[in-house]
Amino acid sequence: AKEFRSLAKKSVFQKEHNAQLLVKILRLQGNIQVCCRVRPMKIKESQAGQNRVTEPLSETEVGCFDTRTQSWKSYAFDKVWGSDVTQQSVFRDVEPLALSVVDGYNACIFAYGQTGSGKTYTMEGSSETGELGISHQTIKKIFTLLEFRSQQQDASVAMHSRKDDDTEGSSKFIFSIKVGMMEIYND
Repeated sequence: AKEFRSLAKKSVFQKEHNAQLLVKILRLQGNIQVCCRVRPMKIKESQAGQNRVTEPLSETEVGCFDTRTQSWKSYAFDKVWGSDVTQQSVFRDVEPLALSVVDGYNACIFAYGQTGSGKTYTMEGSSETGELGISHQTIKKIFTLLEFRSQQQDASVAMHSRKDDDTEGSSKFIFSIKVGMMEIYND
């Protein structure tokens, strides 16, 4: 029992420490981050002889070809994902949002771009490949984290109720989630 209490205390300490680190990271990054995902060329585009007009230059910079000036221009972002990056890699970068939601913060992932630029694929995934998009992965992660928190709370209540029978059931882990998803078109 002592070992269990010791592990429970360490777990609580680690959770608090992780939450503090997340808050520091979010403060350093800022509350709003602008990211760019470069989609691969479609087979039809390649077969038609079209050339790439966007290239990731680094993890934070993308190059775009300006057909008017016939030159490349670069743009800076908080994060750039190239055409070879998987859904899972993109999710790993936005996963801290799920943790912040479980900690009580609001979060929003907003995809913007032209028709055919890859927004739906990034957000919802592909039924053909079975890859889940970041919205599905984030929701799954949030519920996994909430279930873990619920189990932690139940264990903590059970441990404390052994000491004092009056506390049993007084600290139930309760949560409420509201999710909104929408698509806006301006065609």
